[in-house]
Amino acid sequence: MQELYKKLRNEKNLTDKAVCEATGIKPSTLCDWLNGRTASISGDKAVALARFFNVELDSFIPPMKKEA
Repeated sequence: MQELYKKLRNEKNLTDKAVCEATGIKPSTLCDWLNGRTASISGDKAVALARFFNVELDSFIPPMKKEA
C-alpha cells in the first residue's frame, strides 16, 4: 500500500506535504504509515487518499485477516 502511494504521488510530481494539505491528513500520520511505525491508516484517511488519487478504496486498506 505504501509503495502504491509513493508511485501515485510520484506520477503526479507531488510531495508528501502537498498530499497532506490536499487531503487533510496530518504529516506525522502519513510519515508514521510510510515508515512502518503504524501498520495501516484509519478508514477516513484511506478514503481521503483513494479519492485524491482516484483509485479504489481497497488500495489503501489492508486485507482482513481470516480467523481460525
